[in-house]
Amino acid sequence: MKSEIQSAGLKEFFIALLWAALLFTLGSMTSYAVSLYKIISGAGTLLLLCVYAFFVLTRYSAVFTYTLEDKRLRVNRKIGHRNKELEIRYRDVLEITDADPRIRRTARMKKYVMRNRRDVYVVYNDKGEKRCLLFCPSAEFLKRFKKTIKKG
Repeated sequence: MKSEIQSAGLKEFFIALLWAALLFTLGSMTSYAVSLYKIISGAGTLLLLCVYAFFVLTRYSAVFTYTLEDKRLRVNRKIGHRNKELEIRYRDVLEITDADPRIRRTARMKKYVMRNRRDVYVVYNDKGEKRCLLFCPSAEFLKRFKKTIKKG
């Protein structure tokens, strides 16, 4: 498997909608509990819901392609006609881990908005600066990636 294409499914979309409903309900309850700040709380709830909706739409309408070729990992996120592509040479990879390395410059190239048990962090060197890629490949793709990094 040299390439893998992922897009979000219906299950993930409904989970995101449930989260949005929960956030809106909690925000509404807060505005009723503190009557003095109803306008501020309502505006804050609406803003939070809009931000969350933006993340849901950008993740669930995106198609992610993970490719291993020419001693490089290519990650492409396509939303409509816009592409965002990241390319990492094998020799630049410093670490592959499940735990968040807390690197500020992290490219999030995965279909899930919330944390997932299959999240993989790739720490790499980019022009002398440590950067991180967060993506969610299949177990088979990850195994192949680790194997090719050891070779190359």
